Amino acid sequence: MKRNHHFLVFIVVLVSFFVLSVPSLEARSLKGLFIMIDPGHGGVDSGAIGPGGLTEKDVNLRVAKYLKQLLLADGAKVMMTRDTDLSLTLPQRLDIINKYPLDLFISIHHNASLEKSVKNRGEVFYNAFDENTSRKIAEYISKGILANGLANESIVIPGGFFLLRNNPWPSVLTEAGFMTIPKNEKLLRTGKSLTTEAEIIREAVKKVFELPPLKVEAISTRPAITSSPYFNIIFTSNKPLVFAEIKNQEYCACEFGFEKLPTLGNFYCLYNQTPLDSGEYNITTLFKSKDGTSSFPGKLKILVRSSQIKISLNPISDFIPEGFIGTFPISLSLKDSNGSPVREEKPFQFSFNSKIATSSTRSDGKAIILLNLDGKQKEKIDLSVSITENSSASIQIPVRNSERTFILGRVISPLAPKGLERVKIKYAPNKAIFTIMGGYFFCELSTFFGNLKLTLYPPPGYKSDAIVLKTGGEKFFRPEIVISPVNALFFGKKIAILADRSQDPWIRGFVKSLMNAGADVTRLRVPVEAEKPVSEAIKQANQIQDLSLIISIKQEDSKTISLRHYHRGGTGKKILDTLLQNLLKEKYKPSIAVSPGSDYELGHSGASAVVISFPTTVKFEIAKKLLDELYIILGNLI
Repeated sequence: MKRNHHFLVFIVVLVSFFVLSVPSLEARSLKGLFIMIDPGHGGVDSGAIGPGGLTEKDVNLRVAKYLKQLLLADGAKVMMTRDTDLSLTLPQRLDIINKYPLDLFISIHHNASLEKSVKNRGEVFYNAFDENTSRKIAEYISKGILANGLANESIVIPGGFFLLRNNPWPSVLTEAGFMTIPKNEKLLRTGKSLTTEAEIIREAVKKVFELPPLKVEAISTRPAITSSPYFNIIFTSNKPLVFAEIKNQEYCACEFGFEKLPTLGNFYCLYNQTPLDSGEYNITTLFKSKDGTSSFPGKLKILVRSSQIKISLNPISDFIPEGFIGTFPISLSLKDSNGSPVREEKPFQFSFNSKIATSSTRSDGKAIILLNLDGKQKEKIDLSVSITENSSASIQIPVRNSERTFILGRVISPLAPKGLERVKIKYAPNKAIFTIMGGYFFCELSTFFGNLKLTLYPPPGYKSDAIVLKTGGEKFFRPEIVISPVNALFFGKKIAILADRSQDPWIRGFVKSLMNAGADVTRLRVPVEAEKPVSEAIKQANQIQDLSLIISIKQEDSKTISLRHYHRGGTGKKILDTLLQNLLKEKYKPSIAVSPGSDYELGHSGASAVVISFPTTVKFEIAKKLLDELYIILGNLI
């Protein structure tokens, strides 16, 4: 009996040792995951400051440290962008992110408001490009914030913040509550509140990653290069796939196919069902597995390089007049075996007058060859061009005497010193020409002339103009015409307009002015049938790369025109303060005020945003005057 008792004790000790020495299933629930935590702000950037002096940077860091320990205990590999009071810029944080193959990125923040009475609201932003992992984690965190009393309400937002829209991994940014509320600031000084917040995020991560994340990877060369209009790319995944969503972000429509390969393991083939022109394509991919997990939206670059390229050479005129001195342009364009444009840069070699030179096309497969003529050419000029050994072309341009006035001109601008294309030039009552690449244009007149009027209609962003050419009776005339931009500061700026279609009568002129000045303007689609139409519109805005400004125009039941900006100021505040000052100088009659606002679009967009709210009874002239003044100041401030 005693012997059996000793044996039983031995078994209990052995089992206890085994249990203590082997991690529990709970402790291993996040094993294999690589998570990066980003405590917002830091160093000289304190972030929000509570009424009692509590700084957001310190609260963020404490929550991040608690969260790191919890995730490590769950078996995850965890890294922090900072673990001390360190100053880090957003690009520096992004550089850290891009160094590692992450499964999740979490940025910790706490909210603030300048309003004296504001609800203690939690806000959880997610990568607007990822409606799967990022959104699900954000939803669980938001529910946890509300369930644990960290806020009176909590919302989930598709975010366009720098670290979200530029993030190559699933990512969320949390704002667990308003630390500018005295009661909440007091709670944020306690370890219990901060550990609760960390536990909420931990539980959200565990719920979403209850099943291992789906990882799909292309095993083909990146970028994928093919000499055929059809391509095949092989993918491998850690789980069987049941669905693939493939989108082409480029200029032509294309249908894709996706199927499993008859091999061991999870190997799949992605292919196009319609031919692609030569050029570069950016493909986005989203995969789903049998267990319901989804991959992070992937990006794949495909280069279609036709093995057979046809070279098209087009002189600006069908002959060269005898004695012509100067540069004579030949436009070059490339087409593939299907007759479609070759949309990529291609080096080429050309020979003229026994001289050989090299150049390259633009990314659209076009180029200008300039022949330097000394006036001694007779009968004809031979030009040959070659891209490869199998792709070459040659032309002969006749040289002959002309009884007409030969005009070979060029249009340039300070913003287009290499020449401005697509300028319409009217030079006679019923005659017009367009400039080609390099800004060159050609026309021939039947008689000699002393003065010739040209009316220029350039593309948006440039001023129309009318000039008089004084030739002095020259037979060959080579004018260079300089046209001015409407407003150079608008070029390259992307502006999104959020406004109801009922406001079109006075919005239309404002939008037209911006476009005529060279701005890239997007009218955001507001789906009125959606539960949160403004949220859907801002989601569109957050997917526009390099968006400069969002202008939201509203009408509200008020007697005052309200100009609202994000509560932390910045570009939006500068724009509206300047607008107010300018209007007051001109004795603008309606009552008008600038203030921080709580509008959804102000706090939930990655770009700067302003809200302009007119009374419902506003007169057309009043609204138009304000928008005209806004247009004037925008070029200097965005």
